[in-house]
Amino acid sequence: MMLFLDDIPSLPVSVQTDGERIIDVLMKESYPLNESGAYMLSLVDHHRSFKVIAAEVAERYSIDLSKAESEVLLFFAGLNEHYLVNVKRRNVRLRLSYAWFYMRTLELRQLVLLWERRERYDIPPMAARHPLLMFLYLVFAIPYYYLLALFVMFLLFLQIENFDVMAAGLFTINIFVSIAVHEFAHVFGLYMTGEQDKMLYVGRKNFTIGLYRKTLMEWKEIVVSLLGPLLPALIGLELLYFARLNSSNSLAFIAFIWISNIFTLLSTDGKNIRAALWGILRKKYFKAREGGSR
Repeated sequence: MMLFLDDIPSLPVSVQTDGERIIDVLMKESYPLNESGAYMLSLVDHHRSFKVIAAEVAERYSIDLSKAESEVLLFFAGLNEHYLVNVKRRNVRLRLSYAWFYMRTLELRQLVLLWERRERYDIPPMAARHPLLMFLYLVFAIPYYYLLALFVMFLLFLQIENFDVMAAGLFTINIFVSIAVHEFAHVFGLYMTGEQDKMLYVGRKNFTIGLYRKTLMEWKEIVVSLLGPLLPALIGLELLYFARLNSSNSLAFIAFIWISNIFTLLSTDGKNIRAALWGILRKKYFKAREGGSR
């Protein structure tokens, strides 16, 4: 992730610091801090920018300002990578100018780093009490976290021939509702397997968003991971059936939006399933090997 000095860091509600460690309350993990790291975190108040923090660090430790700025940006970039710090971007104009430069010079890696973003949204305790409440939370929270993407997709749909405002709005809403149903299916899987306490937070990584959870037993991981893409895909197939009955191209398009959730089997969900299957096979292999050596 590429941070700028005008950006503002903040700690998620479930991340705390005691002056010696940074503590992830949900994960029940802590990471030691040196004196300078603890001081940097003590300056985080949702208002100070990296520039202000770096100036105070430079003054406290009597070091060059440019060195303090690079140290501050490096430190918080590492925390953001592990979802321990959120970063609010401020100078969008500067970021766009960098993007234009990297596109002209074909520095694609730098372009990716420029827009790379990770954010952590803590689940409200009320929502975590019941699957239905969790579903309502996801339906409203995901579009809220992606307001800009919501607006851009709406504008893109308006460019399609014969699409009016209502149609564009309907298709845009279906994209985000299908994502919410996808994530709710993971939640439902956790409740089915008795692992609802393993829910952690909603995490955003670049243009994707998902429910982060603790590690599960292999067979439970397969169930939870599979339900995510499977439920919206089944809803999409049902919609496609009705679209064919009514010869409705619009309904067919909506159906494909829902069915497309199945493609996460090629990415995150599929990766989790493959890792769980590999874990099961490894256990069986070592168990058979131990049995054969007796």
